[in-house]
Amino acid sequence: MFLVARLPKEVGDLEREVGTDGPPLSRPQRLNVGAVLFISQALQVVVVSLAVGLFFVVFGVLAISERIQEGFLNGQAVDVWLSPSLLGRELALTDQLVRLSVGLAAFSGLYYAIAVLNDKTYREEFLAELTDEMRETFLLRAEYLRRRRSVAGVDLRAFLPPEVVQKR
Repeated sequence: MFLVARLPKEVGDLEREVGTDGPPLSRPQRLNVGAVLFISQALQVVVVSLAVGLFFVVFGVLAISERIQEGFLNGQAVDVWLSPSLLGRELALTDQLVRLSVGLAAFSGLYYAIAVLNDKTYREEFLAELTDEMRETFLLRAEYLRRRRSVAGVDLRAFLPPEVVQKR
């Protein structure tokens, strides 16, 4: 939600920074640029969240035995999903461990999303690559519009091979 609220400002800043001498972006074009920014940042947040969640699952399986997990739950039994053995030690992947890891991953992802949007240095570094790609796209758009205007009023069928014109 925080990311969506910041997108119009980011799109406007990006358009001013990399925009060319072409006409300003239309509303659908601005939405498209916003979607690119949103998806890029959302994918980063998802990757970070998945990495954190996986880390906590692996760490929890290796470091916290089933007996200790039951102790955390005041003696209630844990729901064991998988119970492999490693170097003679019983490991336990439990429902409770996975739920806790997912919760920590979700909070970590939320924190990461807010931190990267508020960290000017990160935004500049992250947006540098994206800005370069957008600059190229905006330049190509301006060239396309320039060429389109230059052929306005010209019957483009004259440039087609005769067999194509006859089929139409």
